[in-house]
Amino acid sequence: MIDSLFFALYLNAHVASNPSILKKIFEYSKDKYINGIVVDVKDERYIRFETQNKEAKKLGIVTSTLGNLKEFVKKLKENKLKPIARFVCFRDLNLPYKKPEWAILNKKTGEPWHDIHGKTWLNPYNKELRSFIISLLKEVKEAGFEEIHLDYIRFPSDGDLYLMDFKEMDTIKKEEVLGEFLKEVKDSLKDITITGCSFGFLAYWGRLIREAQNLEIMGKYLDKFAFMLYPSHFGKNFLYVERKNGYFYAREYLIYALAPIRARKIINKKIAVYVQAFNYRAPGFGKDYIKSQIEGAYVSGVREFYMWHAGAEYKEAIEAIKEFKEKIKEKKEFKINKEYIREVTLP
Repeated sequence: MIDSLFFALYLNAHVASNPSILKKIFEYSKDKYINGIVVDVKDERYIRFETQNKEAKKLGIVTSTLGNLKEFVKKLKENKLKPIARFVCFRDLNLPYKKPEWAILNKKTGEPWHDIHGKTWLNPYNKELRSFIISLLKEVKEAGFEEIHLDYIRFPSDGDLYLMDFKEMDTIKKEEVLGEFLKEVKDSLKDITITGCSFGFLAYWGRLIREAQNLEIMGKYLDKFAFMLYPSHFGKNFLYVERKNGYFYAREYLIYALAPIRARKIINKKIAVYVQAFNYRAPGFGKDYIKSQIEGAYVSGVREFYMWHAGAEYKEAIEAIKEFKEKIKEKKEFKINKEYIREVTLP
């Protein structure tokens, strides 16, 4: 049972390039708490490695925080950690200004369009852009990464959406163009796992209209889904459970237990989860808050878990993993007494 479990920590590029933090991460690996690392090779601002891509260098969107990617991957593997690359696709705060023809533009101003948070986006309809992304992904694969997590494979969902200008490229439905992109990625990269990351609502509903994410379409071209089911990001009434006594974390447990079951009704793909290891809208945050998410996903058949904390403060997460594994060894049941859970219905 223990051997089937996979735990990884997310590290942004700055953290991953910090020797003292890496040393601690390697200790976690040595103690067999974790098996892998998810690291940003491209975030929403920059390409974070020494790319050979001439266009990227010309545009000035490279900051080689991770340095030589092959050397970085080699270091992870030497410490028995599976290297997983996170690549942010279509939300980008830098490239739309450098290459406006690749951006979603504002119909009124002709400038890059901004969402409600003031962030800019790239145009998934643009085939030249998609080829550029795939060229970078090929470099990531060639560096030795064993898996790639594609994030923000979606359209914007907040702001003046009616002002978005796709430069008359939008001749097919948005969800279909995302499918086209994923097919291009899958056809171009062989012998590497391609995982799609999305917020948990996609697991529950199977289709998100504004984001243009369709679980069935995306599932044709992805090897795996990693759902970000952070309880903090659902409305407070979503799967509301009254917090009582020993079952204080019942809601967190249920969110993670039900999502994979719902998703499997639509797709027959491996499902993993990102776990909220950060204290944001997290009542009683600590190792038990984290462990409840892990346990919930575990009972629904999930065996791969990715801990997320932007600042890489993983003390509580490691404690949760340790206690969870001990519980597995003791063959204890993972369940919550229904007496403490009111009838829950999905909104």
